[in-house]
This record gives sequence, C-alpha cells and structure tokens, in this order.
Amino acid sequence: MTYPIVFLDEAGYYFANNDQLKEQLRTMPGVPNAQYLSRDGKVFVFDKLVRLVSAAGMSADGKVDPVQVAKLLPQAWVEPELAVVSFDVVPEPYELVDKEGAVAIRHRPFNALLPGSYASKTDAQKALVKLLVGEVIRGEGQFEYRGQPMTLQHSFELQKLPARPFIDVDDEGDAPYFWRMDVDTYCPGLPPLSADAFTELVNAHNSWSAKERRAQKRTRAASDELWRDAVRYSLASLNDLSEKLPEYGFEDGAELRRLYPELSMLGDGSLYSWYSSFADDCLCLRGWTPARDDDFLFFLLGKVARGHEANGYYAREAGLMAGFALLCGSTVADALRFGIECSLYRAALGAMAGHARSAMRFLAQDKDAPPLQGSKVTTMLDLFRAGRSVKSRFAYAEQSLSDFETPVVQG
Repeated sequence: MTYPIVFLDEAGYYFANNDQLKEQLRTMPGVPNAQYLSRDGKVFVFDKLVRLVSAAGMSADGKVDPVQVAKLLPQAWVEPELAVVSFDVVPEPYELVDKEGAVAIRHRPFNALLPGSYASKTDAQKALVKLLVGEVIRGEGQFEYRGQPMTLQHSFELQKLPARPFIDVDDEGDAPYFWRMDVDTYCPGLPPLSADAFTELVNAHNSWSAKERRAQKRTRAASDELWRDAVRYSLASLNDLSEKLPEYGFEDGAELRRLYPELSMLGDGSLYSWYSSFADDCLCLRGWTPARDDDFLFFLLGKVARGHEANGYYAREAGLMAGFALLCGSTVADALRFGIECSLYRAALGAMAGHARSAMRFLAQDKDAPPLQGSKVTTMLDLFRAGRSVKSRFAYAEQSLSDFETPVVQG
C-alpha cells in the first residue's frame, strides 16, 4: 500500500512565525523600520505593534490594511519604563551582564562596562531607561564615547599578550590560506585604540597567522614521519581502561583498529571514544564512519598537551604546532610545551583582534546611524533569502488534498 508523504517546513514552523506580518508592517508609511525608536519621551516598540495587529485579527487573511494599522500605531508608542520592563527593550548597543554577582551594563562592541553595578535586573533596568531616552550614566570611566564614560574589559597593548613563540619558517614563498583580519580600516572614536596601535595589531595578527598556517602545512606534509614515531608521544596517557566499546560500535571499533595500527597503546574503548570526539569536534560529524585522517594524530597530541578536557578544535591546533616542533628536532616534552604556547598565544591574539574588529565595525556603522533607534526589523525569511542568494539550488515538492485520501490502515 502507498502512503502519502507530508513535507513539513520545520524552519518556517519554528522560526518564521509572524514573519510575513512583520515584513508588511516594516514597509508601511508611518511605521519605523526599527525594533524601537525613542522620541520626545515616548518609545515606539515594533513588537507591540505586531501584537496589536495580531490581536485585532487584521492579519487573518495574510494581508494587512495600512489604514487600520495607522489607527493602532499610536498605541505602539509607550512609556520608556514600559518598553524596557514589559517588552525587554535594551538600548543599542548595550546589554546586561553579570559582574561578580551583581548586574552591570556592557557596551557590547567595545567590550566596555559602564560605571556602577546593580543589585538586581530591576535596578539595572532603571539605568537602561535613562540610556533609552538619551541620558548618560554618570561615573568614572577609562574613556568616553558620545559623552558616556566606560571602561574596557580587555587591553589593546600587544606587550600584554603571552610571549610570542618563535616559528622557524620562512616568510617568503607560497603561503597557504590564513586567517586575515577582515577589517583593516581604522575608524577613530575609541581612544584606547589609536590608529598606530590598530595597525600594529593587524600586522601582528596577519604575520602570526601566516607563519602558523605555513608551519601547519609543513606538519601535514610530513605526517607519515610523525605517525611512525607515534609510540614516543605519551599517547598512552589518553588510555582509559574503564572505557569499553559500546555494543553498537564493535564493527566500527574493529575498522578503527585496522585504520590506525600505530595507536596500539590505546585500548579499543579509548580509541573509539577519542575518534568519536575528534569526528564531533573537528569534522562536525556525529553520524561518522571510520576513516584514516592524519589530523586525528594531531588531535591526540593536542589532548596530551592541553589536557583531556581541552576543546577538540584547539587541541588539534596545538597538536599541529607540537608536530612541527617534533619535525624541527625538539624533544617530545619541549614539542608539547611549544604546542601549548602557540595555542595560548593564538587564542589571546585572536581575542584582541576580535575586539578590535568588533569596535571598528561598530564605529564605521554608528557614525551614520540615527540616534536613539534600534536595529532594523529583520526576519528569518530575510536569512533564508540571503542564503538562497549564494550558490543555491531549488527542489520543488507539490502536494494536494487528493494525496491524503488514502485510508489509514491500523493494525
């Protein structure tokens, strides 16, 4: 017997509720295309308007009458306190964060805290109301932006980074892909980050990334040599005798043993468990099948270096640099230490570069942004359209009521 098939648009079902209504409202005359707009002591809240229109049943047929929306629009302008407390409006670009058991206000793109802290969210919301109407939270700060004092939660001084490990590779030649800072234009406005300091940070980041990727490329090219000496790398420390192969994993466990004869120091249960973690963390594969992959060795090296609980991706990066040091003649202990040092430096430099990137993007956009206004209204449908605009292919499925006329057989 043939049974009908139902295609469920799960993305639309879970994420696109009211999206069509929102897309109509944001283009109507008189409706601000913003999550909120503060003006003359009142705050327009877009979500309030959506609720009003939905409650009035004006979107039942999928079309909304602009005349009827205009009648409801004044009700979407509320008191600032109501906008913050009842509609969770948080003025851009701030957010509430925990600060040693208290609540503080953070300027998100700058990663900077405003003066003071609050015993509860309710107390902090009173300060948010002030920011929403254009007032300033007074107090001491490291610098000011648009009159608002604040203090950075990080540094932009390169000398405060961990010592930069020396990577013995040439700067010349064909460099592999490396992670460049995709924001390299300085925008003034953040006093702790001068134009010269920003340029130094960009250069330091790109230089390190290029050297690291070149070293990793060399390590991968010599992976056969490293596999031959795997017994020397303290990998036995990863063995857990209490781990057993799951019943469903006997076949995969046998295949892993065949694929990785160099890992005889690991029991079947540990080999299976570590490969599962590697596939999950580094390959993003949950329903994996066994395969020979040189990066598994570097993942294990990194776990030895950084500890069993280390993030798998960062463990692999540390293992690659440890492998490079081994190829350069370092002892196993020194190579593992080098891998850790590279990993820690990379993380610290990357975090500093990330903060600079966030700040520069904000400054570039904020100079033209209207004051006291939230971000534009976006929908999940917008995201789908953006995704379909790049190398997309379409698959069409049609259904009709006749598809569901087959009687259901119970038994």
